Amino acid sequence: MKNTDFPKLKDNNPFKEKCEAAEESLNTGHELESIMIMGITLEKLTTELIRYSNIYMDSYSSQHDKIKQLRYTNRISYNLSQKFHKAKNIRNDISHGNKEDYSTYAPLMRSYFLEIMAWYDKNYITETINPKIKLKQYLNKVCNDSTITKIIEQEIDDEKITQNYQIIKRIKEKLINYVNNSDIDSEIKKEVKKEIYSGIIKNIPQIEEKINEITPIEIGVANIINTKNQMKYTIQSIDIHKEIKENMKNLEYNQHQNKQLQKDFNDYGLCIFTTDIVAICQNEKQSQLVKQDEITFNANKSYNNKKKEEMPSKIGVANIINTENMMKYTVQSTDIDNEIKENMESLKNNNHINKQLQEDFNKYGLSSFKTEIVTKCQNEKQSQLVKQDEITFNAKKSYNTNNIM
Repeated sequence: MKNTDFPKLKDNNPFKEKCEAAEESLNTGHELESIMIMGITLEKLTTELIRYSNIYMDSYSSQHDKIKQLRYTNRISYNLSQKFHKAKNIRNDISHGNKEDYSTYAPLMRSYFLEIMAWYDKNYITETINPKIKLKQYLNKVCNDSTITKIIEQEIDDEKITQNYQIIKRIKEKLINYVNNSDIDSEIKKEVKKEIYSGIIKNIPQIEEKINEITPIEIGVANIINTKNQMKYTIQSIDIHKEIKENMKNLEYNQHQNKQLQKDFNDYGLCIFTTDIVAICQNEKQSQLVKQDEITFNANKSYNNKKKEEMPSKIGVANIINTENMMKYTVQSTDIDNEIKENMESLKNNNHINKQLQEDFNKYGLSSFKTEIVTKCQNEKQSQLVKQDEITFNAKKSYNTNNIM
């Protein structure tokens, strides 16, 4: 494949050397080598964009998850995210030996690679750093909070911020607003804001850490809210602040016990979810009652109400029926199917406890008997009452009341 026409990237683009290596491999007919160079380069670019965007992801996060987070935080467009995914898939398939026609997939990989690198070169690399880029670079040095960074970058683009000291001032304003909007005691707010003004606290995670340090342990109830569909997951604990933190951590690590909540979290992303303290309670019993009331109130909008498939009840009442004379033998058990089976086995073995039933079974044979479930019950006591009613109803046609001793 000759003359691949890779874009002439800017000299200070850190990926320029790898792009040139991929171009050379294509020009010399080494399609597999070129595909692997492009794939590895895009993986490194994804990591670089995550780092630049101050998105927290642990070291075990896959490229797939990183691309999803870049899309959720609007760092890349939907169309570009699809190019990233398709290029990743080509590289993975070839690495695992699923595709061997390199000459077919090399130009496809090249088209995705060209578009992504051209986008990166245009949006992140400049020949001479203009004032806005300088301010954004400074912003990323003094603030590692992606939420605040995104807001202030927009203010830089809108030229509301033109100097470094204004960035520091705006960061503090955003942090102060965050504290003011937090559902915490006024004395705690005062202490946290003091550390923001002094420069000790520089981002929202540090605010949360400070609040956790000085917030008293409180019994309470809270909701984890999906702002996309208004679904709520209600939790209750003797340390509600710690419980909220642990639930959110489990969601981030894809380990939450509520499968529907975890699925929505994976689909929508962290930015769609928020938490809300419903009530602070005097004791654990009160918090349990408040939790149940909250779940009932939310009704179909509660993740807690996602029903599990219930196992059918085994408790029940049944009849063994002689079709020759319509006599019935009524049985009851916590495992009614097994009870029917055991009774029929006893009849076949000529050792049934009911002598009259056994005599008729021996006389008429198996083909003259059938079984029927009268009803399934919620508990054993109910099944005992139903059995007695059935025997009474059958009266003279019941083997239970006409047994020969």
